[in-house]
Amino acid sequence: ERGNIFEKRFGLKYAEPTIRLRFLDVTLQTKYNFPVADMSISLSSFEQLGICGTRCLITENQMNFLTLPTLPNSFALFGSGYAVQALQSVGWLRDCNIFYWGDLDAQGFQILSHLRSHFPQVQSIMMNRDTLKAFNKFTVTDVKATFKTLSNLTEEEQAIYKYLATNKVRLEQEHILQAYVNRALNLLG
Repeated sequence: ERGNIFEKRFGLKYAEPTIRLRFLDVTLQTKYNFPVADMSISLSSFEQLGICGTRCLITENQMNFLTLPTLPNSFALFGSGYAVQALQSVGWLRDCNIFYWGDLDAQGFQILSHLRSHFPQVQSIMMNRDTLKAFNKFTVTDVKATFKTLSNLTEEEQAIYKYLATNKVRLEQEHILQAYVNRALNLLG
């Protein structure tokens, strides 16, 4: 942002952040008249979309974003880790049911907490003890994990976050089987 001060001051174009969006429901795609289901658009254009009253799934990693199943009244955003911070200016997202699915690691919960500071309605999915237990054989050591107090986590999220950070454990979301993902997402209702 700071690098664009000159351009903004004089009304010049600059390389603004882009948002990767994927419609998970062809009816929703048709309603908003998008010719493609998967696209990247500028943040300022995304701010104008107003896809209110829908379900928004945000994934931390691209492979999971690309393999999300068809879901009614839903679209997905590729969060790309901490890049989700760009979403804080998108006011219409406050009128969406937002679900965040990140890696089961300290950073995933830090991203969730930050996202929830702007969108309190965010719910985490597949970031729990059951998922960790089901795919425990895929956990690895996370040497960068650090624990700090996060104010925007539920009690259950805080417990799993503390466990992961203090034990320096991580489970990347790419290791969660697609059948498990599909079941979890279909339970969202």
